[in-house]
Amino acid sequence: MRGNLQSYRFKGIPAEGTGRTLDEAISDLSNFWMSRPTLLSHNWGVLTLQITVGSTPVTIEVADPDILDALEVGDTSSLVQMLARDMQLDLQDAEMLLSETTDVVATVDRIRPPVGSGMAWTPDPGLSAPNVMPTAGMEWLSDVGQQVDLEVRRDRGRPRTQRGRDLLRLVVGTGHEQGLSDASISRRTNLPVSTVRDTWERIMREQRVSKEFKGRKKGQRYTAEQKQVVKATLEDTDGNAAETARRLGIAPRTVRDMRRSMEAKRSPRRSYTQAEKRELLDIVRQEQISPTEAGRRLGVSGRTARGWVRKAKLDSLK
Repeated sequence: MRGNLQSYRFKGIPAEGTGRTLDEAISDLSNFWMSRPTLLSHNWGVLTLQITVGSTPVTIEVADPDILDALEVGDTSSLVQMLARDMQLDLQDAEMLLSETTDVVATVDRIRPPVGSGMAWTPDPGLSAPNVMPTAGMEWLSDVGQQVDLEVRRDRGRPRTQRGRDLLRLVVGTGHEQGLSDASISRRTNLPVSTVRDTWERIMREQRVSKEFKGRKKGQRYTAEQKQVVKATLEDTDGNAAETARRLGIAPRTVRDMRRSMEAKRSPRRSYTQAEKRELLDIVRQEQISPTEAGRRLGVSGRTARGWVRKAKLDSLK
């Protein structure tokens, strides 16, 4: 016997979860579902999502049983992967875009029959994500781009925040991936075309250097351009070696080594007195805090402080 879709539609108020983020809304919906004994033996049939980013809302329906089963236990990763694919975005870009949501409503008004009931069930969602998401993705990007522009316009002398820089890269990079020109991205987002162009050139330069790093032979020296790109990317990520490494496709250790070399050239190595060394060791021993924290108090670099503590421990074992 094949189940009728209409026969599995709720007769009363549908189960609903709300939240600022996708995770919050799914968690709220799952908690509601688990609190209703009559629903515990059933699975979600069709999930309707109303997602708003900035001022741009979109509604989609999800009926994939594997994704729904994961969502019931709070795992949104497969749903985000589906949305990224349907928006034609890189997964990390999609996650960043969805993190900008201002309102999410998750609703289930259809259920699947209990497992083992012998009844077949075929959902018929009306709002297909592959058809809706590409358009929604571009609308969201336009909305986010205008937020970035407004953030900068509030104080033209103030540099962009890390969030602002990340969103700018997201908007410009995704716009180019979807075939838009610098001028088109500028019109959609109100960002100056020069800002769009400079950001895209930076992204392309990072991608080119990333390929060069991958083809680099062991022992080969870094070129001046490669060093400059690493330096610029470090500045763009507020000195975050892990994020810089991810963008350039190289090992975090390589970035940290290059950053250390740049810092050494920028400022001469400071010499410390024996009294400063003893004071730091005393603080670490007496207050049971990390060498890095003790160094921060005394103005000693974290690396130097850790080296002092390590050497003191080795000397004590002799």
